Amino acid sequence: MRGRTATKPDLGTARQLSERLGYRFRDPSLLDLALTHGSASSAGGVANQGLEYLGDAALGLAVSEALYRRLPGASPGDLTNLKARYVCNPQLAAVARSLGLGPCLRMGKAEDRQGGREKDRCLADAMEAVIGALYLDGGMAAVGPIVDRFVVAQEPTVGNSAKTELQEWLQSRGRKTPRYVVVHETGPSHYRNYLVEARCGSRVGRGQGYRKKKAEERAAADVLAQLVRSEAPSASVSQPDVDR
Repeated sequence: MRGRTATKPDLGTARQLSERLGYRFRDPSLLDLALTHGSASSAGGVANQGLEYLGDAALGLAVSEALYRRLPGASPGDLTNLKARYVCNPQLAAVARSLGLGPCLRMGKAEDRQGGREKDRCLADAMEAVIGALYLDGGMAAVGPIVDRFVVAQEPTVGNSAKTELQEWLQSRGRKTPRYVVVHETGPSHYRNYLVEARCGSRVGRGQGYRKKKAEERAAADVLAQLVRSEAPSASVSQPDVDR
């Protein structure tokens, strides 16, 4: 039985990525794994989701420490909001693009044809996987300088988190706050994968992630995109969304 084939990154681009990071892996196979998208696993490979999960945690700690040191007088609330802007998908995707991470990815040919190398979610997940690889290879001593140099070295290129933007969009129109509902969970207790719905009247956005907060962010981004499209001038006339 023939399985789906996957595109492979050029080994030179992987080495160049390591050079751009300014870090030499003691175990290069960790970087190779980090660059393997889930769509490639059906072609006989092992995907990078585990490293993504680990990198998400390491990234959060590194960003929190960096902001704490740079802004000693900031309130916990301000630090939390700023951290959310640095670790959200669009911002991590921007960091990944600046590093030329997309061409290095190994993914299924179908995903590649659909523009997977340029999708924010694919790039953000891969960036977290690379950070997870850095952590396994050299601990937080390896992660910290990379996060300082590429993630928090400058102001975020995007605005608030998707949940904040959704909340503000709804409030500006006198709409009720969204409801976030976990509709499915898989995996062991230490490695849960959440499917969350963001419910805004008749609109429902869905998001998946290894942290409930990440799944909620993706669900918020999904439903916000739907709501914005529904108000576009070119949108066809339809029944208004009624808050329930």
